[in-house]
Amino acid sequence: GITDRAPRQSRREPLRPAGRRQALSARHRSAVPAV
Repeated sequence: GITDRAPRQSRREPLRPAGRRQALSARHRSAVPAV
């Protein structure tokens, strides 16, 4: 879903500092070691 696409897009195109933090949090919550 969108959560799956968010990680890659966030890494490539950082929308905003806050958005970046939210994306990271979402990644950790989703338990997806994409870091």
